Amino acid sequence: MAAQDLVEPQSVQSPTPWWSRLVAGLFLLILGSALAAQLWLARAADLANAEQMVQSMAVAIAQNIGGSVRSVDSLLVDMAVSVAEGSWEDPANRLRFEGRLSAFPELLWVGVTGMDGMVSGYPVPAFSGAPWRASASHRDYFRVFAGGDPAGGNGGRLHVGLPAIGQITGERTIHLSRAILKDSKVIGIMVAAVSADYYAGQLGITLLDSDGASAVLRSDGLMMARAPAHAEKFGINISSSDLFTKWLPREKQGVVRLISKADGNDKLLSYQQLDRYPLVVTSGVSLQKALTTWNRMMVVEVTGFILFSGAVIYWASMSDLRNGAILRHRETLKQAVAEQTADLERAKSLAERRAEDIASLNLKLSRLAQVTAHDLQEPVRRMVSFSQLLRRRLDQLSEEAEADLRYIEDGGKRLKMTLEGFRQYTELLGGTPAFEEVPLRDCVELALEPLREAIAAGGGEVRIGSLPSVPADRSFLTLAIARLMDNAWRYRDTERPARITISGGQDDTGWWLAIEDNGQGLPTTMDQWILNPVAVSQGPGERSGMGLAFCQAVAEIHGGHLEAERLPEGTRFILRGRFPDIS
Repeated sequence: MAAQDLVEPQSVQSPTPWWSRLVAGLFLLILGSALAAQLWLARAADLANAEQMVQSMAVAIAQNIGGSVRSVDSLLVDMAVSVAEGSWEDPANRLRFEGRLSAFPELLWVGVTGMDGMVSGYPVPAFSGAPWRASASHRDYFRVFAGGDPAGGNGGRLHVGLPAIGQITGERTIHLSRAILKDSKVIGIMVAAVSADYYAGQLGITLLDSDGASAVLRSDGLMMARAPAHAEKFGINISSSDLFTKWLPREKQGVVRLISKADGNDKLLSYQQLDRYPLVVTSGVSLQKALTTWNRMMVVEVTGFILFSGAVIYWASMSDLRNGAILRHRETLKQAVAEQTADLERAKSLAERRAEDIASLNLKLSRLAQVTAHDLQEPVRRMVSFSQLLRRRLDQLSEEAEADLRYIEDGGKRLKMTLEGFRQYTELLGGTPAFEEVPLRDCVELALEPLREAIAAGGGEVRIGSLPSVPADRSFLTLAIARLMDNAWRYRDTERPARITISGGQDDTGWWLAIEDNGQGLPTTMDQWILNPVAVSQGPGERSGMGLAFCQAVAEIHGGHLEAERLPEGTRFILRGRFPDIS
């Protein structure tokens, strides 16, 4: 349309149409909702993974620290019996204890505290050396046992003392003590000084995140050991934190989100109270660390969505402006026809031209309506096309601009594949499995049927071993096997005949099905990442990861998981399931 055709007299006033902008707005609303749902699911998945990680680490810390305390407690019980029986100073007995003490790197010294408050201590591991004496009357463990309670003081349990600086060693110390009983009377106290720094070192080995921290605390909130900042936080009281006021009174173990009283960080914290001792262990990861991958993904996808939205809104606005110009020009033509009969033929020709333009625009609007009703993959394809068109229109691009455009294009392709895979993936997750006794060979034969002709034509070979019957959902299991078979054939090595080997077996707890090929193999950077439902590999044969994520979901439905192994030539995928628990 020529520029002069859009010029109308000032007297003609007509509102600008809004239909294109309305359609564009609805389309962007649908796309934005889908993007928000995908980001929400990805965030929930990252948080779930982080919770599982800190929970596993807290269990490991509890086993480590709990095992250490139990071992020291057992040693104190035996030593207390030796003192009560009068064999404590016996050379053979002391030699036996010296041998046992060599297995305790956490111990600083062990000793006997009399009812007068004086402790006779022996340094570890030189247990056979000359004892030293010091006053322990100011220690809390002496006050607990000094009353001579016939029940053994502290209810006959191991006492975990206050965090303290040792007066002999000068080190940060945790005193573990037990009453020495004779004829149901307390005749002394057996004491072991444990190095808090040693426990802090053990926590440092299992530290997930410096902003998350790991710690060992008394059940009254006193800090016994911590990583990091052990020296700084040793002995502080966090009994007023949510962990001690809100969560521990409800459950002895769990995973919670809180603001740490010790360092002020927002974190996911897994805690566990030891069963037999007044100690609590924690393992945490900061929320920022847990959501690192999600934050990067959100920035990329939201930036791409904003740029794409700007392009769509610009196109819709220009379309409405053109429609408005056409409408206003039609009014001008009507006015001209009424004023000048001589210009009737020219006005008629011009009106016909404008009618063709209107028809063309109506066709475009119709297509746009189809796009808004179509799968969200089509709008994603347009986003990529707009990015490519922008690259062609600009003569020269800086490296940064080129990278940004390529980033948008890659993000669009990735979102398209993710949306399609997400649809299939949610259909599986929304289904209800129907378990029955299924011969694995029947599923393999059915899954192999569509590929037989292609494999035979390509000179390939499929070897099927002895396969058991297992309790499974026949439909889901067949679909998963079909995807693994298609994957093995599709990524075959064209330099040699394809060979696919299928084997299976079972034991007391579960069953497995292995599909091995001699194809291209797994790229070294993929490994378990290919099972991620939102992962996208780059380069030839790029894929969304949903195919293998589908198989992983089928395995999980059957109580198992999918394994991927890189072979010298090819790949082996193992789909594992478990027998139903009938106990």
